[in-house]
Amino acid sequence: MLIERALKNPYVVGQSFFWALKSNLYLRISYERFYLLLESFLMLCGKFRNELLIQIKVNKGLQKVSENIMIDRYGHLEVREHPWQVVLHKENHDNGQQEDDDKKGKKDKKAEQNDMWKNIKTNAKNNLLDQRSHGMPLVFNLACDPKTIIRDFAYEEINVFKSKKVPLMLRMLNAQNGGVKTTVLFKNGDDLRQDILTLQIIAIMDKIWLQNNLDLLMTPYKVTGTDCMQGFLEFIPNSPTLATMQYAGNLFPLFEKDEEQKSNVLNTFNDESIMNFFSTTARKRMKKKMLKEDGYTEKDPTFEQVLNSRTEEELIKLRNVFAKSCAGYCVASYVLGLGDRHSDNIMINEVEGHFLHIDFGHFLCNYKKTKLYVRETDPFVFTPEIAYFINGGPFKKPWHKRMFRRNASNNTASSDHSSRQSNGKSSRRIDEERQGLLSTRSSIA
Repeated sequence: MLIERALKNPYVVGQSFFWALKSNLYLRISYERFYLLLESFLMLCGKFRNELLIQIKVNKGLQKVSENIMIDRYGHLEVREHPWQVVLHKENHDNGQQEDDDKKGKKDKKAEQNDMWKNIKTNAKNNLLDQRSHGMPLVFNLACDPKTIIRDFAYEEINVFKSKKVPLMLRMLNAQNGGVKTTVLFKNGDDLRQDILTLQIIAIMDKIWLQNNLDLLMTPYKVTGTDCMQGFLEFIPNSPTLATMQYAGNLFPLFEKDEEQKSNVLNTFNDESIMNFFSTTARKRMKKKMLKEDGYTEKDPTFEQVLNSRTEEELIKLRNVFAKSCAGYCVASYVLGLGDRHSDNIMINEVEGHFLHIDFGHFLCNYKKTKLYVRETDPFVFTPEIAYFINGGPFKKPWHKRMFRRNASNNTASSDHSSRQSNGKSSRRIDEERQGLLSTRSSIA
């Protein structure tokens, strides 16, 4: 039945069917059954088999690029008895080199790190060019988006993230004239099956809420596993992490000796960080729109007044979206028992205001521990800075909490207004039927 559905719709069902089986072929319990299913599907899928082969070639080229990035970042790779078990080792320095490193100042170490990441990005671009000229197809599509035809990579826009698995951000040119660029993340060396399962459950929750006229504006981004320890992740634009928002402003500028350093760890204790970030970005967007589209100039006497009013209206819209999505993810993270919820695993869309969680490596109450100390004690993330932005002010005194409850109830009432209108006719019909039933019963009696 499943193979039949995959053959009838290969670009949607067949694509997911193939990669879901292929990424789990290393399981000894089920690999024989999965192999037979894949063999049957490939024998009957016709020309779609060629597109799958092209996607496999592209994945192998990207895997080699990612492995070279890990070698540049950590040292060298050691492959154990199983091909999916990759251990990273840093290169050992002698004692003299360590003493020299200890004598170097913070500025020198920071400059060395910046140079190292620049070299990593340059080498990644060169490796991708080399893979492109040796074996990678000229026109191809990706496993995560088979409907989009790619003609080449935007090599100057390739980026490497500074996380543990150093994922590769790819910007690709659409083969269609006027087509927009496609952006995805390629991650190698990390098991994405848990992310896929968690996002599927979140999508089911969102579907149930929508069926009950409750739109919490969830963002279950797409993740596609292509092998046991690699895959593609959908890139969410205009969505910095909560850590980026916290470090955007400097809470203690007097302690900064480096003029180029614009961040401070102490900003994590600033309750106004999200509010300040949204205020700054919203004001910039409104100013740009007024100058380019609406024909205003900065010398107009009403420019500042109109700019302030539009910024405030934009902040109200962002706050409503932020509150709804934050409520949805608080419920989802509590039900699923999500762990490792630090500020780098929370993203916020600065244009639309969506709040979302990423990187679901710890779930079902599998919290991170440091020896015997449990790092996470709260069931979900709801920090004072989140409450500050939703409330539009501080959240420390009793009257602040009353204001927060009033704002939350207003947001709930506005979101439920449309559902009440849609259900109004049905409720009146039920009342009329009940009244008619009572009247017939009284007449019979």
